[in-house]
Amino acid sequence: MVSSSGLCTTVGRVIPDIYRQLVAAVNESYALEYYTPVLLSLQDCKFVRDTFLEITSSHCPPLEHYLKIVNAGLGLISVGVLLCLVVWILYANCPLREEVFAKISSPIKCSSGCTGVKIGSTSSGKNDASMSITSVV
Repeated sequence: MVSSSGLCTTVGRVIPDIYRQLVAAVNESYALEYYTPVLLSLQDCKFVRDTFLEITSSHCPPLEHYLKIVNAGLGLISVGVLLCLVVWILYANCPLREEVFAKISSPIKCSSGCTGVKIGSTSSGKNDASMSITSVV
């Protein structure tokens, strides 16, 4: 018998709350016993290896050959991307030649009261980036 406060009034009896906790503990221990081997086989990928071995040997023997081709293709792609990255880094750090830059000798018009900006050659004949601005007074 259980009193109104939830305590047993007779010896050797289990109250419903304790019984529910015991049932939950038994269910959890069963789950641990049942699912632990499967989870441990996933830990070292044994389950995955066994599954692929079963598929390639029993159900689809040419699949192993195709998997090797896919792995080789992925390896070639990764090497190609690596080489592109190395060439890009080397090209980005290489200084550009001066012939690449275009010569600008046309006047640039501005709207803030100046008559023009002239970029071109100096009296010595060398191209430089000096600008001469003439203002309207």
